Amino acid sequence: MSQKNTLGVILKGGRSRRMGQDKAFVLFDGIPLLEHVCHRLAPQVDNLIINTAFQEGDRSVFGYATCQDLGGEFKGPLAGVAAALNSSYMTAYDYLAVIPCDAPLIPRDLVARLYSEAIKNDLQHVCVILDGYLQPTFSLWHKSLKDVITESVNANDYSLKGVVKLCRSGVLEISTKEAQQFCNINTQDDLQQLIDR
Repeated sequence: MSQKNTLGVILKGGRSRRMGQDKAFVLFDGIPLLEHVCHRLAPQVDNLIINTAFQEGDRSVFGYATCQDLGGEFKGPLAGVAAALNSSYMTAYDYLAVIPCDAPLIPRDLVARLYSEAIKNDLQHVCVILDGYLQPTFSLWHKSLKDVITESVNANDYSLKGVVKLCRSGVLEISTKEAQQFCNINTQDDLQQLIDR
């Protein structure tokens, strides 16, 4: 079931240096990592787009529209968040759900849980915290943050944590038993560990 008033964006703007190839298209169970994330995130949001580091033109990825990083190529996750918040797709929604392209096991109710936390506590931003560490690429952002994030990116400040300090922010605590659902596949070893799980 989709979460009302929420656009989803999958961040696919990294260099994938540690993987040695574009990790979005690395296969897990015979399916690209990005496609796994699409299948899990799409039912949780009203609309889904994919953020890339470069101009895709009118192309789509797995049938989903794309938006290019704001501020240039390979500027990090905040540039992807800024691009999505500034995209024409965002105008119809109040919230942006952000997920990385290399997390094929994300919970099927993650967006609902982030949204519930935001509404309950009147927050502009909510991100996952796991084992005491913030996981800022698993997060929910209110549209009211567009200007502050855009200003940060335009000033060449790409710190997610820096922007979070400027807004009403909270966390969604994830239990240890759910930890594997938030694993990022950055290397071939990470992929093999996931396959061997």
